[in-house]
Amino acid sequence: MRPFFVNVCRNIINSTKGLNYLLVGVLQSAQESWESRASHAIDRTALLGEKLVTLGYTGSWGKDASERIYLLDQAFADADIKYAVEVSSREWRLSFSIFVLDSCRLKAADIINKLEKMYRPSTQPQRVQAESIPQHRETLKVIIPENLPVHLKDNLWEFAIYTQYDNQRSYLSDMVYRALIFRNINHTVYGIKEWDGNGAPLSLNKMARRIVVDDEFRQSLITEDPKVPEIWEKLGELADS
Repeated sequence: MRPFFVNVCRNIINSTKGLNYLLVGVLQSAQESWESRASHAIDRTALLGEKLVTLGYTGSWGKDASERIYLLDQAFADADIKYAVEVSSREWRLSFSIFVLDSCRLKAADIINKLEKMYRPSTQPQRVQAESIPQHRETLKVIIPENLPVHLKDNLWEFAIYTQYDNQRSYLSDMVYRALIFRNINHTVYGIKEWDGNGAPLSLNKMARRIVVDDEFRQSLITEDPKVPEIWEKLGELADS
């Protein structure tokens, strides 16, 4: 019986190795496939320009990664939008981070929004008087930079995450906008890092840390846009929502 048991174990191990090789090959093939469909994409974000924004893109429902990227690539080419792309998440299905010039943000976001809704499964029927329920939800959460050096523990910056959802549920699939906002303690200097759609990182404490320790990165996010102080003013009413 012992040789038989040993042979069975060997077969299981060999089968497992073969399955692992197969899965790796499938993932590599999928990556190569979608990259080949992004024919108009720029290889490096540095070649796009200085002021870039990051837009989240999952794509139309019911299509694989290569088809979703192809649709985006063709739509951006028709709209004369230069972009770069990288994978932001491999959970469930591939999601992407799309980098475009800030001057093209609204046009690009509109295209992405339309593609996201293509073939999207219908939502559940609304309940009675559902029209009286607000279909938009906002949250604002104060955060603290992660693992700051000792000499920067008492830094002069405050941080918060502002999120907008498509309806009253706070699900990732319903996220339409997210921003990491910051200001100095005197409330005279403001900054923001934005994401459209659900492509934003779940945790932004590490990015907050980078803003504190990296002067050049922080300076690139400084803005005079009046909407940032306006978001901070919402802190009291949204913090407990």
